[in-house]
Amino acid sequence: MSGPGDRTSAVAASRLRIDPVACDGVGVCAHLAPDLIELDRWGYPVIPAGDLSRRELAAAQRAVQGCPHKAMWIERVDAPVPANWGPAAQLS
Repeated sequence: MSGPGDRTSAVAASRLRIDPVACDGVGVCAHLAPDLIELDRWGYPVIPAGDLSRRELAAAQRAVQGCPHKAMWIERVDAPVPANWGPAAQLS
């Protein structure tokens, strides 16, 4: 939790997640988001491990909505960011 003396704040990051048990390897997700999701040799999705960019987030949302087994979701996580990071830091 942030206190008055903390020099960090929280920024929401998004990550694509998959339930490998629920996934049947249909491949609709890779069709809807080909720049983001690849299929392995059995047809199961291989997803990025890190945070999604805004463009990737839009593609991930299409994939999540199109999954016939609802095996994908977007996880929102708070990542601490130093107070001197970003455009405001360049002004000082």
